[in-house]
Amino acid sequence: MANPIITAAHAFLSGKPQYTNFFKDVYEIAKKRVKNNQGRFGEEKFRSIWPYMSIFFDFSFYDWMDRDLGMSQIIDIFNHFFFDQVSTKNIDEMFLGLAKKWHEYPMIRQSQSFIDQMIDDYVWAIKEFKIDCAILTEHIGCKALAATTQILKEVLRDEGVPMCNIEIDVGDKRFTSIDSVKHEITEFVKTML
Repeated sequence: MANPIITAAHAFLSGKPQYTNFFKDVYEIAKKRVKNNQGRFGEEKFRSIWPYMSIFFDFSFYDWMDRDLGMSQIIDIFNHFFFDQVSTKNIDEMFLGLAKKWHEYPMIRQSQSFIDQMIDDYVWAIKEFKIDCAILTEHIGCKALAATTQILKEVLRDEGVPMCNIEIDVGDKRFTSIDSVKHEITEFVKTML
């Protein structure tokens, strides 16, 4: 559940004091859980990356995925960052830092070339995080992604990582119900993992 909530924090709190407070709280909670040896809800069987977006219309989905499938969502497109912290020493450094940050921001970074950057980022991620599978939410409004889905699927397969593709509107349950999503992922787990 952390990925969609962190995405919302980046989108709505960035540049505000609440942004820093939110991540301080997340850090303290994580630190306490590690200290007390409090892991996940159950056994982690599968580690997934989501090369596109998380599902935003039903946060209980992530609890289901974690508890019923033993699947962790390690990252999605909005939750892995390749930019440095913005320096606030002077106005010139700050503007340069902000420009670099937004140039490397998720989706913008991956949209700068045909699909090369996205492939490179996710091949790196599957090695870095020891990923078992990918779940691609092919959002109905993103035609550029639809044109490259098969290429990404083949590259990840060559790396030993199968990918489940789900056509969805990540913010509206009317296009694909959460029950349909759960069914597709369950069948994917049964047949591919």
